[in-house]
Amino acid sequence: MNEHEVQLKALKGQHEDECKKLKEELDVQKSKEDRQRTLLQLQWKVMGDKPQEDQEVN
Repeated sequence: MNEHEVQLKALKGQHEDECKKLKEELDVQKSKEDRQRTLLQLQWKVMGDKPQEDQEVN
């Protein structure tokens, strides 16, 4: 294996690492958004349920 091939291999490895990092960051972003959406839905559900609970108490 000559020096040029060694450099190419090193570059490819670096590139793959960066792609992996980017993908992981994207996954983290996505899971954060999913969590926030779930939290919002839960809040809406709780807020939507409150009036019904009040009616049951009266």
